[in-house]
Amino acid sequence: MRVLVSVGDRVSPGDPMVVMEAMKMELVIKAPEQGVVASIPVAAGDAVEVDQVVAVIDVDDEADAAD
Repeated sequence: MRVLVSVGDRVSPGDPMVVMEAMKMELVIKAPEQGVVASIPVAAGDAVEVDQVVAVIDVDDEADAAD
């Protein structure tokens, strides 16, 4: 696993965040929402399980942005 972002980075939908490798294939995990990376509870090279959280995003609130 390779982590492509750091805590505090701003991400937009579709931005690559993490690259997972399984069976000699790579899968890029992309940001689902716009916001700021709040935490990354895994480290490069860690083995992860299905449904394990690999990054947390503080999502921008569109209502706050409009004020």
